[in-house]
Amino acid sequence: MHNVDGYLLKNACYFFALANIVPLIFPKANLTLWTNGAALLLSLLLLFLIRLTVRRYAEVFGKSRGEVKQLLAEYITDKRRGKLSFYDYLKKRRAQEPAAASAPTGAD
Repeated sequence: MHNVDGYLLKNACYFFALANIVPLIFPKANLTLWTNGAALLLSLLLLFLIRLTVRRYAEVFGKSRGEVKQLLAEYITDKRRGKLSFYDYLKKRRAQEPAAASAPTGAD
């Protein structure tokens, strides 16, 4: 499973766990159906926003969707990224690529 898919699955589990805890706090309100519906909508919204982000940044940076999804997975797991947004992270990576491509390979 891809890291981004695991991230989505983990967040969906958190949404549904919270959706099932809230009705336990207010048992007389019969909120189970509504909170589970809200959790489903939040999960779908998160999926849509991540897919939209991947598609948009693939166009902006001239990469395939798979490459951007892989970079998003690296962004999620990168402990050294600091407070960079994903867009700034991609710009920084893009600036480093030409320098790495022009570096001597040592085979000369």
